[in-house]
Amino acid sequence: MIIVVIFGTVLIVTCINKPKQKLREYGKVESNTSLRPELTFNEMCQKINTLHAKPIIKTSIGIDVPRLATKIIIKKSDKIILSGAEIFNKYEKEKYSAELTVREVVSKMIELFDGNDMKEYFEHTFEDLFNYIRTKTEGDVSSCFKKLLPIVFPEDCLTISVMKTFTQALFAAAVEYLLPFRRKHQYHDGYTGWNIEVIIESQEINIKHTKGETSYEENGFNFEWCLIYKIDRINKRIISLDLQIDNVQFNNYPNDLREDFIICIDKINAESHLKELN
Repeated sequence: MIIVVIFGTVLIVTCINKPKQKLREYGKVESNTSLRPELTFNEMCQKINTLHAKPIIKTSIGIDVPRLATKIIIKKSDKIILSGAEIFNKYEKEKYSAELTVREVVSKMIELFDGNDMKEYFEHTFEDLFNYIRTKTEGDVSSCFKKLLPIVFPEDCLTISVMKTFTQALFAAAVEYLLPFRRKHQYHDGYTGWNIEVIIESQEINIKHTKGETSYEENGFNFEWCLIYKIDRINKRIISLDLQIDNVQFNNYPNDLREDFIICIDKINAESHLKELN
């Protein structure tokens, strides 16, 4: 059953190697445990808006963009103009595949959103800060990228506004909003994974996170949910948010639980549609 319901002084820094961090997963929760007050959709939107307004150095862009670069797809006029996965495949056999992927993905975003001057400054600064690539030594992509951000990017540039929507903190607000639903119908990461589409329009940039989930109960259910940000290209702010659950597939999930599942997602989809932000 499917229900479709970049200018300043260039610094040369050698970054210390650190273990790569795994994407954070959420674990099973007890349905009768009250972890925190439930988050309304309006509260979720305000939380995301507050987090999005934080200065660069107080965000996790430096960590999350390197981790998610392979999941980013950029589209314009219904055509894919960048695929992080394809870029990674091109460098897959290289020692510094993660670094080269981040460089190309971010460079293309800057070109599209803030122009060639900033792009050239980014690429020049990247070469200096990621000097361990040139010397063929060890380094850490996240540490170096974090140092690069405040050197290259002004706070009000469109590329930064878009990259903030890739951060774990913003996404976590949506996960928290869905917590009551997850308590009733236990699920975890799986199914179709996590993808990020950046869709370029004339007046806005739409960023669509799509995440697949699967039930803890074996062969119970699968579904996808989307978190969509709309960013105004002029003021670089989030102007609306949308959260939707769809592509539900039931397997051996009991009928009474299926009915409650459908009631829950209908309620979420009805109240989470294009909430305008101030």
